[in-house]
Amino acid sequence: MDLVPIQFFREPMSHIHSAGNVQFCPVMKKLKSLTLRFRFTLLGAVLGLAAGYMYYDQVGCEDGCTITGDPTNSSLYGALMGGLLLSMIDDHLKKLKK
Repeated sequence: MDLVPIQFFREPMSHIHSAGNVQFCPVMKKLKSLTLRFRFTLLGAVLGLAAGYMYYDQVGCEDGCTITGDPTNSSLYGALMGGLLLSMIDDHLKKLKK
């Protein structure tokens, strides 16, 4: 039984553009622009995720609580609330600049 090497890229990688010594894929450019556009929302989601887990750990109940009874639910709820809060603050700051 002979082993055949797997060819990962069957076509030339013409969709990757080179800028100096760094290569940029169009998907990565789009991801970077989205990250910069929603940076406050993402920051709020990360902070809310941590705050939600800390709330579960410190205050959460064991039975009968839908949100605080499970670390996953508590963390996701915190991420949602944190993202919404910082998104609202970001919109308010953008309106003040105009």
